[in-house]
Amino acid sequence: MSGERPWWTALIGRQFVLFGLIGVVNTGVHSAVVVGLVEGGLTGAVPANVAAFFLANVFSFFANSRCTFRVAPSLTLYRRFLTVSLTTLGLTVVLSGLAEWMEWHYLVGLLLVIVLGPALAFVMHKTYAFGAAGRARG
Repeated sequence: MSGERPWWTALIGRQFVLFGLIGVVNTGVHSAVVVGLVEGGLTGAVPANVAAFFLANVFSFFANSRCTFRVAPSLTLYRRFLTVSLTTLGLTVVLSGLAEWMEWHYLVGLLLVIVLGPALAFVMHKTYAFGAAGRARG
């Protein structure tokens, strides 16, 4: 039994599951930074979210490098990772804007972001941010 893969890895893949779990932890990191900065009286919500985004992004990069994609972190990889992260942020704005433009309930836009965002981010990270490094490793 020890050589068998868990059932869920056959269904959706180990990398995608790890990517999702890191995303959940990353959301906690982001939230803790925002709450800590705002409640500590250090800054307002917008600057706190910007700082939290970058701190959480760095955490996510290292966690996904080591655990999900098993690639040594580097500045070049981080630049690619950040590019995908910012693209995903843009996608979030586009999807929520589309829902608003279509006069859908805002929760429809949120659902689009929740369903499409992580899946597209995973594909972009796997193919672009970590793809070349993974191919170079063999």
